[in-house]
Amino acid sequence: MTSRDVQIEPATPADIPAIIEMVQRDFRDELRSFLAAAEIEYMLATRYTRDALLRERDNGHTFVKLHCEGDIHASGFSNT
Repeated sequence: MTSRDVQIEPATPADIPAIIEMVQRDFRDELRSFLAAAEIEYMLATRYTRDALLRERDNGHTFVKLHCEGDIHASGFSNT
């Protein structure tokens, strides 16, 4: 096993398109075992838009992003 440089840093409004892309790409598969398709689509349409994410930020939510050097698939975000 090799070690990799992992970085966690605050996400900025410039990161919103990447967050939305990740959500659109991954959430359907991740959530379909416990949410109906209509619920997932509603959540994507109302909670993961640029305006919705900016509102969350303005209401005190912190978004962070994770990068793992050398692995383009090891990236993610967290909303706290």
